[in-house]
Amino acid sequence: MKREIIIKDTHRGLRYEDGVLTKILSAGSYTIPRQIDLGFYRSPKVGVALVDMRERDLTIKGQEILTADKVAIRVSIIVQFRVNDPRAAMHEVANYEERLYTDVQLAARRSLASMTLEEILTNRNRLSEDILRDVKEAAANKLSSDRHRRLPFQFAPADDRAFDRGQN
Repeated sequence: MKREIIIKDTHRGLRYEDGVLTKILSAGSYTIPRQIDLGFYRSPKVGVALVDMRERDLTIKGQEILTADKVAIRVSIIVQFRVNDPRAAMHEVANYEERLYTDVQLAARRSLASMTLEEILTNRNRLSEDILRDVKEAAANKLSSDRHRRLPFQFAPADDRAFDRGQN
């Protein structure tokens, strides 16, 4: 007996045969063959893992950071991202959302610690650009092969409203 799966426009499927990625499936209907094991003959076990390709928000909550002029500020950051390479998202890191959270958190800390409070309040675009650049650099350094030296997701810090909400 065969199983049928339907992949929506908003997702991609990673098709595995005996645990080996064989194909990235786009939207559509697919038949997954049943595994046959007769002892002398065995068909591969086939499975599909779904990856959500829609844009999502990730909130970096309440980070207390000391600025360059030694002022303690508390910020929250909203990051909007979308997976653009389902293979890299599932295979290069254990959990791409946790990795994105950590990378943005560290980039924000580095950027805010290098700026004075006045610079932060008057130049929020620089902060967003610094975070974006740092996260892209971190991803490029962590991904091993040259073939996969791009982010498995696209992201940009949300507009200034996210920064405003996090201030004390």
